[in-house]
Amino acid sequence: GMSGLIAQQSLEDCGIIINMNKLPYDEKNAKITSGMRLGTPIVTKNGMGDEEIDPITTLVDTVLKKAKVLSDSKYELDDSVKEEVKEKVKQIATRFPLR
Repeated sequence: GMSGLIAQQSLEDCGIIINMNKLPYDEKNAKITSGMRLGTPIVTKNGMGDEEIDPITTLVDTVLKKAKVLSDSKYELDDSVKEEVKEKVKQIATRFPLR
């Protein structure tokens, strides 16, 4: 029941940037969508590999599982989850400055 918009917003609130994405035969409008897209080129361009991708996917999974969906555009996520994930994202990202 999670929309692409909720996935995008909840992850961004935790320091992970993705794009909501319209899927084939998507019944939701383009401002909500049913899907999301993870952009791996920027991750690999900055030197990240398997060692970093595994923890990143775990963080994405954690946020999406802990976000409580209230509607297609509203959700709740405990502040402690946000802060914990933000800190882990920071620990990974600071090792790989943007090129």
